[in-house]
Formats: sequence, structure tokens, C-alpha cells
Amino acid sequence: MGLAKSMMIKYQERGYGASDKIVCHECVGDYYLKKYIKDNGSKDRCDYCGKSRKCIDLEDLMEPIMDGIWSEYEDATGCMGWDSSEGGFIGATTWDSYDLIHDELWEELKIDNESLLDDIAALIIYQHRL
Repeated sequence: MGLAKSMMIKYQERGYGASDKIVCHECVGDYYLKKYIKDNGSKDRCDYCGKSRKCIDLEDLMEPIMDGIWSEYEDATGCMGWDSSEGGFIGATTWDSYDLIHDELWEELKIDNESLLDDIAALIIYQHRL
């Protein structure tokens, strides 16, 4: 198997893709995420605020974010019926990753930086709606 294919499988299994962005503990407000960055990060320049602080790769921060998402949400294809004439899943409210992050979870994540929210939403890999 080629490297590109094995990376694609890895990203699909974990639910998020790759990023070279760096985020600091001050750009997130959620206590757990802030502590996660402080415990696992190192001093660097944040791509979102430009300040030199304790930072972590955004890709590494996605692990606890996705753990939280998967503890509360599931792929609708695994549990809900589909009817294309009705416009989608029957009996389920679904979101794409952008709407999930921007409309449902931004208050829990306590992230005010729109660019960071966009990057988090863009990293989420989904085959169907959550």
C-alpha cells in the first residue's frame, strides 16, 4: 500500500485530516482544551493570534475535540433511515462539520476566533452527516 493511501485510511479512521497550523492555549476558552495545550504543547508562535505562548499543532488538538464530538454525536447512517424523497435522514437532525462547529459547539469550545473555528470544521472528515 502506498504512503498516500495509508495516510488517507489513517485520517478516515480518526475522523480528521492533517494541518500544519499551530494554536496557543489562549485561543481556546474551554478549560480541558486549554489544559491539554499547556500539558502537551511547547512555546511557539500561534498562527491565530500571532503571540508567542504555549502552543500545540492544531492536528494534535483535534484528538480531544473529536473525542468529545464522538461521545455526543454519531454518524446518522449508522442509526437512521434515509429517504431521498423526504430530503434526507428520517427522524434525525443532522449537521455538516461547519454547522456542527459554528452553530452547535462553538459555545462549548469557547473559541471566538472565526478562522480557528473554520480550520477545525475543515479538518473534520465525514462521509455523511453527524
